[in-house]
Amino acid sequence: MHKRIKTSAKPTGGTNYYSGLPNSSTHNPVTHRAPRNTYTQCCCSLWIVKGVLCFSLILFAYQSLSYEMASVDNEDKTMKNDMVINKIQANHGHAEEHPGYSRDAQKSQLLRPCRVILENAIDYHHEVIESVVRRFPLPWHTFNCTTSKPIIYDFALFQNRFPDRILFSIGEKPKHLNQTEFWGWKQYFEDALQHTTVTRSENANGKVDGTHTFAYYNDLVSENEYEDSPNGPVDAIIDISCGIDKKFISRIERDKRAFCLLHGYVPELDSMEYVRNKTCWISPMFPDDYCSFLPVDLPVISNGGGNGDGDGNGDGDSPPTHLANGKRGLNVCAPGGGGRNQKSIVDIFYKIPYQEHDVTLTILTRRIQPPAKKRRTKLGLDHRVSFLYEKGYVEFAELVSQCDIYLPMTDPKTRPAHFWTGVPGGGRSLTGAIPLIVAYKLASVMHADLAAIYRKFLTAPIEIYTEETVESRAEALTRMVVTLSEKIHE
Repeated sequence: MHKRIKTSAKPTGGTNYYSGLPNSSTHNPVTHRAPRNTYTQCCCSLWIVKGVLCFSLILFAYQSLSYEMASVDNEDKTMKNDMVINKIQANHGHAEEHPGYSRDAQKSQLLRPCRVILENAIDYHHEVIESVVRRFPLPWHTFNCTTSKPIIYDFALFQNRFPDRILFSIGEKPKHLNQTEFWGWKQYFEDALQHTTVTRSENANGKVDGTHTFAYYNDLVSENEYEDSPNGPVDAIIDISCGIDKKFISRIERDKRAFCLLHGYVPELDSMEYVRNKTCWISPMFPDDYCSFLPVDLPVISNGGGNGDGDGNGDGDSPPTHLANGKRGLNVCAPGGGGRNQKSIVDIFYKIPYQEHDVTLTILTRRIQPPAKKRRTKLGLDHRVSFLYEKGYVEFAELVSQCDIYLPMTDPKTRPAHFWTGVPGGGRSLTGAIPLIVAYKLASVMHADLAAIYRKFLTAPIEIYTEETVESRAEALTRMVVTLSEKIHE
């Protein structure tokens, strides 16, 4: 901004600007002025002209200097942003190289790239982050930015709240940040995602509309870097754990930048169109005019296995023996949290022909239920059944990817929130087993009602049961074990 130089001003309050001179109505300056000759008058006039010219030149020089200083300051402020954009272009190329680029898009090149921040106040749900980046639709046309350049994504996650403002965590409350599940995702982000560009598929009501944009994984940011950032202002803030409480509704109503990823049914939104249009569900159990998608963008596992070394704190068991020594048997995996009965899982396994087909069971859980461990020992299954808790984000993905059969243990009676009917005030929630089964193409054994909801997403073999009994589940699991065992030995 140019500085304005005040050379002179008229005094306020009605005072005569020429008050220092005698008043012409009482004093005649002509009759009392000292006589001057013509030469003196010419010299005075010449000096006045020179003075005016010099002052004008000084004023012009000062204004030019101010303009240059302002330009330098503005360049300094945008230099960091240019560095980010250069990184984006180095990873992805100029926007003119993008498919569908036209001359009309040249105008948008004058705009800055859009910037989105993902928030998470709890120490889980990290598995949905990549899908939110790639699939969550936003009203880009209402933002003062362009999507012809890769969209900048920053992440304000659990580390911003540790340890005093942890909203919610599963299992024992961590004493150090590197004991949290966030820590494993942070390492994965820095190793595999940061400063990379990926293709986004713009979704509308769970369906790809054919439009593609590009996302740039930028950085982990703190809460004071939302606005004071070299990457520009924030266009959208997506809370990936909405629904933990109902405060998100008022936030969306008062903040036009706020958007929400919902994990379950919120009845209040049926009559709140504005808020509903700024949310998206990770479940297909909603009307066609609701935004939804499955969070199946998970770490790509190239070697098909991992170390499965428990949680790093000495809890849990070692990997199943046949996986550790390279033998090829069958490994059944079942999640043990979320209200599931781990003792019942052990009983189901005991009823299948596990010795004949060399089958092991891995129960994935943050907390081991003591009755299940006692049952395992009583049935003589200590060498066949393992309880594992893997906090490492990639390590957990590797552990799941080596499962041959996945048993979700999600039924309408025992876990009604994950079905159409749900429970009062909730329901229609995604069970975390489904994205794993879909992403890693795992054979599965599940209740018929659960299979009916997700069948169009399932590409691997599936066996179903209809009764929520140990016998019904064991029969379905046996059928899958026999089928896969025959394929192994073909």
